[in-house]
Amino acid sequence: YQRRVHGEQVFEDIYADYSNKTVTMEQHPFLGVHHVSIHPCRHAEMMKRMIDRMNEKAMEAWVARHGSEPSPEDGVPTMRPDLYLLVFLKFIQAVIPTIEYDLTSIDL
Repeated sequence: YQRRVHGEQVFEDIYADYSNKTVTMEQHPFLGVHHVSIHPCRHAEMMKRMIDRMNEKAMEAWVARHGSEPSPEDGVPTMRPDLYLLVFLKFIQAVIPTIEYDLTSIDL
């Protein structure tokens, strides 16, 4: 059994920090119904912060493991472009915590 969630009920599953800022209700341009929209201008800056933070953590782990800053030849692991979608889905999960993903089989 499925039923539509209307209006403000949608925001019950979205963290208040993101409601009406990063996430808003808008009229769908083709279907004529209201839907949740995650604003790309805001999500791009959040994605950049998340990826920068992940790269900083990778650098900190390298220094902790090796005791010194890496040289360019060392090839410190950084965020791979092919994992961008995975990071985006983790961002969506942070915005809408009721969404669950099984990421146990992915080697990051």
